Amino acid sequence: MKVAHKSVQDQIHKILCDYVDEEEEKIDKITKDVAKATAKKLRETSPKSDRGSKHYANGWRVKSQRATKITRTIMSVVYNATKPGLTHLLSEPHDIRNQYGEYGRSKPDPHIAKAEEYGNEMYLKRLEREL
Repeated sequence: MKVAHKSVQDQIHKILCDYVDEEEEKIDKITKDVAKATAKKLRETSPKSDRGSKHYANGWRVKSQRATKITRTIMSVVYNATKPGLTHLLSEPHDIRNQYGEYGRSKPDPHIAKAEEYGNEMYLKRLEREL
């Protein structure tokens, strides 16, 4: 009698593990897709230089990796590979100086915050729709 009971438990456990694996795969795919869409949005909305250079705008990349060794979920990071220091300068106001001294403050460009908000909203909508 106990053998049959153990077998039912094993079957239920296997079914639940398969379900969890399927849902994790969906979440990982959604995470990667939304990160790619956010990077694309940043490429479109990032400021271009006066001379038409798009080095900063074209530098947005996505890096996906496991969140930790214990969890199996994917974490995606959107970053600028070509001009990483420029992200802070463009999104935060700072003093502008030349060889004669200070002559003003820069105006912040909220393109990163807008893209982050866009990505967060898209992520929540996709999770609600697909899970």
